[in-house]
Amino acid sequence: MTTNTNEKISMALWTSALGDTIGDPFEFDHGIDPSDVKSFINSTEPIWFTDDTQMTLFGLEAVQNHGTNTSVGDIEKAYVCWYYTQSYPSTDHEFFEKPSLLSEELMYRRRAPGLTCLSALNRISACMTVENDSKGCGSVMRLLPFVYMIDKVGYDRAEILAMQSGYLTHKHDENDHAIRLYMEFATMCLYNRIPKSQTQITELLKYNSIDQIGAGWTAMECVEMAIWSVLSSHSLEEC
Repeated sequence: MTTNTNEKISMALWTSALGDTIGDPFEFDHGIDPSDVKSFINSTEPIWFTDDTQMTLFGLEAVQNHGTNTSVGDIEKAYVCWYYTQSYPSTDHEFFEKPSLLSEELMYRRRAPGLTCLSALNRISACMTVENDSKGCGSVMRLLPFVYMIDKVGYDRAEILAMQSGYLTHKHDENDHAIRLYMEFATMCLYNRIPKSQTQITELLKYNSIDQIGAGWTAMECVEMAIWSVLSSHSLEEC
């Protein structure tokens, strides 16, 4: 991975966490006033990232620990460890493979974690089959570690692992399409690679406002809204 790409990945992680943090208090609001967002940003009150960033970091730690040998089983163990942080408010637990993130107090903060993720990982931790038909946004909010893997294992394998990670908790077929779109757009931004879905991406510019795409509750809406924001903005602050 080149220094330039490495810097882009690091910046993507920081901006993802920042967006997660800023969006947290407005997640369930409609018709958000931009002035309220600016007031929140300028506030001196403590702010926290949510399960989106927590799961991303657990996934990234698994990728860093296992490198090119990272399997969906490794990702599953990482997500189960995250599930424990949301279910048992203590850093004293002993786990089969204790990643360093389990010793971080920030990982134990509950910020309205996704119910589908909690339910699915509860069943996985109990060696039970996950059965749902969810196409919620929880399947795509934790994908950045797989973009990081592209230089190490190639695009195809990274994309497959990303889809497998989504399927661990969200079983609807539409999630695969959303994950592919995410991976292609992220690769375009970070690796300057022309995406196969270029037509679908550019067609998003037909929308005059982001709420015309949806509310962001499904995986596809979430990815399309994110892409629209990037394509329609001239700066990080505007995005």
